[in-house]
Amino acid sequence: MDLTPAMIEQAQAKQRSSGLKNLSWVVGDAAPLVFPDAAFSAVVTRFSFHHFLDPKRVLAEMVRVCEPGGRVVVIDVFTSSAEQAEAYNRVEKLRDPSHVRALSLEELTGLFQDAGLLGQKTAFFRLEVALEALLAASFPNPGDGDRIRQTFAADVGVDRLGVGAHRRGGDIYFAFPIVVIAGRTKSAS
Repeated sequence: MDLTPAMIEQAQAKQRSSGLKNLSWVVGDAAPLVFPDAAFSAVVTRFSFHHFLDPKRVLAEMVRVCEPGGRVVVIDVFTSSAEQAEAYNRVEKLRDPSHVRALSLEELTGLFQDAGLLGQKTAFFRLEVALEALLAASFPNPGDGDRIRQTFAADVGVDRLGVGAHRRGGDIYFAFPIVVIAGRTKSAS
């Protein structure tokens, strides 16, 4: 499911090229989800929570459509301090105007606790990208690409953004801090 038809079209093309038949796609909003209660054994979102105005509501919807004892998984970027969040969110909004804000790790894990998810597990990784490759795949407003380049160049060796910006062969690389949080819905009584 995605709110953007172009994303669904890309997913369908990938599905066709992979020869997969057991998938279906829906254009729609995450809150509310269009699926009935307890419709899935696992509900997963990847790199979307930073786009939601109300992530608590979206997680509640994910829990609602997950069967008792099922898994709910959120994979997303996270921030580690108020200062880092402010710097990171500012540059991300330039790169992707649909970005709302990256949540802190404490906020994300707190959402899982508030939603009553059990057996919470977390795993961390860093998704390294070349800045120019990312900008080529992004749609910043006119002039914002140069502002982003300047921000990352100024952050090399400083790390206000929390992404470890560094130069390699004259190009700037950095790594998105990613968390995978998984929890289990309560079993039926």
